[in-house]
Amino acid sequence: MEFIKTNHSIVDAAALAIYSPAGIVVHTGDFKVDYTPVYGDAIDLQRFAEIGKKGVLALMCDSTNAERPGFTPSEKTVGKTFDTLFEEHKNTRIFVATFASNVDRVQQIINTAYHYGRKVVVEGRSMVNVIGTASELGYINIPENTLIDIEHLKNYKKEDTVLITTGSQGESLAALSRMAADLHKKVSIMPGDVVILSSTPIPGNEKAVARVINELSMKGAEVINQDTHVSGHACQEEIKLMYSLVRPKFSIPVHGEYRHLMAQRNLAISMGIPKENVILMRSGDVIEIGDEGYRVADHVQAGGILVDGLGIDDTTKEGKIIKAMSALLGEMAEVIESVDEDLSRAYDQINDLSDELEDLEADLYEEEDEDGESEDAEDEDTDGDDDAKDDDIASEPFYEVACPNCGETVYVSEDDLDAGEANCAHCGVTFEVALEGDGEEDAEDGPVQYEVTCPDCGTTAVFEEDELLDGAPKCPNCGKPLDFEVTEE
Repeated sequence: MEFIKTNHSIVDAAALAIYSPAGIVVHTGDFKVDYTPVYGDAIDLQRFAEIGKKGVLALMCDSTNAERPGFTPSEKTVGKTFDTLFEEHKNTRIFVATFASNVDRVQQIINTAYHYGRKVVVEGRSMVNVIGTASELGYINIPENTLIDIEHLKNYKKEDTVLITTGSQGESLAALSRMAADLHKKVSIMPGDVVILSSTPIPGNEKAVARVINELSMKGAEVINQDTHVSGHACQEEIKLMYSLVRPKFSIPVHGEYRHLMAQRNLAISMGIPKENVILMRSGDVIEIGDEGYRVADHVQAGGILVDGLGIDDTTKEGKIIKAMSALLGEMAEVIESVDEDLSRAYDQINDLSDELEDLEADLYEEEDEDGESEDAEDEDTDGDDDAKDDDIASEPFYEVACPNCGETVYVSEDDLDAGEANCAHCGVTFEVALEGDGEEDAEDGPVQYEVTCPDCGTTAVFEEDELLDGAPKCPNCGKPLDFEVTEE
């Protein structure tokens, strides 16, 4: 086996040349062609050509960007973008979120920060660990007195600092996501902050990234995610270059979704590989390749590993149990993932509905402000009273009393009793109220009252004795005179 120098978003990336009795198999790994890498040497194209002259049985090539035409830009182009953005935002605090493994990207951020006299804080467990290891191994150069601890951040002006953090993919537990959600213990996003997302969403992470961007924007931060990232994977012209150098008999597209594998299949055919010699594999396929062609010889279990290196023997009772547990956990993970997706969709729907209700409410209030007291407002007064009455009934003790003016039932609350008066929702008259036994002395000195029922409409009204003796009272409902006689019992 031979390691061949390549370029990727991590340092010391390498391809493999695997020598076997049947022939040489070249596996590119994740790669791009970068003639101006930030660290180390450019891809060793000469060695690929030398191996190609020996005769290569099969090429297993990265398919991630097989749908993208042209070449992948050099990593150094991102550094120029950082220079421009830092120049444009001299008076604001800057956050940069990227992959912890992309040491070259972090190096360029540090270089730009140092150029503009800013102190750098590295936040996020994986980011701290990777940068610490890279610094010890000499893969990254941090100028003296540039890196500071997050505890000392408060000692510097905001415009004099840069925070390099994890969370560019919207991971819920990553540092940037916790900052956006006000869950970070030491850093909060403030209005005017600039957040640079130096990455592109991995397929499937688009919704999570969008959520973080929305949360950052709602806090008044400016989010920048255009021209702040270059891929670590080869585009079409680089893939074609690899085929022209290696000149394999068979093509085995790897690393990508099925549509990416199909895109490279078409590229391989365009580079002269016979259609029947392009092998599209499924994860777990075991391929046998010979002079007469190839065949799928076997299929092995592929995917996540519950226990690595234990050597489980599924013929034993214990092995069968562990295997069953592994399968069950896998099923549970799929169910949880499905539920999580459903919850995310429900969350989005609820948010959309909430926004629509807010817009509707705003429109309704706007109409009321423009039209004054409309008929709808009048209906709202009457209906609102009924609703308020029902709310009072449900939430606190109440008492039923008859209105002394119209005779309709009125619901009296504890607050009304404390105030000593209540308002009739039917006729609008305000009258005195008290619990039985309260104010007995006042009642003895007060006027004598009688209930009179109208013979025409049946409405019962309450009149004081003086009203009945001095005049001819009328029914408050229909207005007809009341015929009565006052007698002593």
